[in-house]
Amino acid sequence: MPPWDPGLQPERTELAWRRTILAATAGLAIAGRYAGASQPVLAMVLPALAVALGLVALRLVSSRVRAIDTALRAAGPDGPGSRTSERATARPMPGGGMLMATAGAAATALLAATWYVVSAAL
Repeated sequence: MPPWDPGLQPERTELAWRRTILAATAGLAIAGRYAGASQPVLAMVLPALAVALGLVALRLVSSRVRAIDTALRAAGPDGPGSRTSERATARPMPGGGMLMATAGAAATALLAATWYVVSAAL
């Protein structure tokens, strides 16, 4: 008997990541449009860049969730760190790179928004 819901938990996780990425992409696209309002080329490039990065993030999330699901299923019911599962050590769990990239994108968006507000006020 597996220690997780046999199909819904990975799906819920992936859907939560998709919602987060969709919201961030839409927000960055709108912010890019306003940030480049004085320059038409920049007003087109920034939203396009936000959408492209959002699509890349969606692809990475899908592959990460599938890798986690595969690693959990390979580990068996005792979990990925158990001594009884020999296959768990052969394929480690995915790292926190996606979380780090999301935090970095959020920090970059925060800095860009701060710069935009300060430069508009001056």
